[in-house]
Amino acid sequence: MPVTKVRRVSGRVGYEFADDAGEEVLLVSEFLRYLENGGKSPNTIKAYAHDLQYLVRFCEREGITFDQFRPRHSVAFLEYLRTDATRAARGIAKPGARRPVRLDDSSVSRAFSTVSSFYEFLIVSEMFEAENPVLVTEGSSKGAKGRKPALGGSSRQKPIRRRIRVRSTQRVPRPMAREDVEKFLASLTTLRDRAIFLLCVNGGLRPAEALTLRLSDIQYGQRRVIIRFVDEDPRGLRTKSRVERIIDLHDPYTLPALSAYVMHERPHGATTDLVFLLGRNGKRRLEPVSYDAINRLFARRLAALGLRTPWTTPHALRHTHATELFENGMRDMTLQKRLGHASTESTKIYTHVSDKTVRDDYQAALQAMQEKEHRGDDPAH
Repeated sequence: MPVTKVRRVSGRVGYEFADDAGEEVLLVSEFLRYLENGGKSPNTIKAYAHDLQYLVRFCEREGITFDQFRPRHSVAFLEYLRTDATRAARGIAKPGARRPVRLDDSSVSRAFSTVSSFYEFLIVSEMFEAENPVLVTEGSSKGAKGRKPALGGSSRQKPIRRRIRVRSTQRVPRPMAREDVEKFLASLTTLRDRAIFLLCVNGGLRPAEALTLRLSDIQYGQRRVIIRFVDEDPRGLRTKSRVERIIDLHDPYTLPALSAYVMHERPHGATTDLVFLLGRNGKRRLEPVSYDAINRLFARRLAALGLRTPWTTPHALRHTHATELFENGMRDMTLQKRLGHASTESTKIYTHVSDKTVRDDYQAALQAMQEKEHRGDDPAH
């Protein structure tokens, strides 16, 4: 059941959806096109498409069409996501990728949110006459993992409480230990790679923001870079935040590394002012560095160092930056602006007390208790 990446005439990246026989599923493709026209990022659209694969497979198993899906099917759909959909997910996984044992709570919740948005689209488009079979909670503005409803609240129906709610575990960011970051940086062999990852760990840039950085965005005199909104570049990259922001780089490593790359290693003859390009003399010389290339490099280096874990991605460097700043006194609002978060809710994930802080406070309290006991002062009385 392929989800196919396509390049529109406008140059935008989109996705089309086909069944196992290779026939396009028009309703799903129209929904994906709607998301595309609404400004959703390619990665978001792709995620919606993969979620809808579960719905299509479930309907095929039950022998029903989209039009016949009703609230009573939601219970069976939940069971499907907990059992059979796991096997379907294994088929979706890329060859060689770590395949899921089962869908976790957040994936199940996200799938419900996607199906709800899909049926809202069908209802508003007058292609579905019944009530939404996966009903959204009244007053809820976001779905799983902060995903906003695809129609932004537009509906011909009065929102009522969803019949099935799946509780999901709140996951906190997993930053890398600074000593592991230093080992990783020391393993890099090019000025380019070092500059990219220093921007992430010392500037808090998202990988896509680093890769879409342009020469004109670097302000050496003010020791800062400007992160601009990029709707989509030829690689399909897009910056998440629509608000431009200034990132000060006053640490002693990042801006010098960026300057060294631009002065000594960035290939000459480029027609683009994107900062990070492929060098050497290969066929792809002067092409911009891709997101996949950065992910592969990061994974290879960590594996060689024995530091690789399933959750450690280049984005973990941004988590490291944010966590270190918060734990060293940066306020929520200023951290939010530096990270480019649209909502304070996104920044609050870094305000949880770290495990190390809990351990240090516990050890300090335990030591105080032991000192009282040593003095003969029974803390229990």
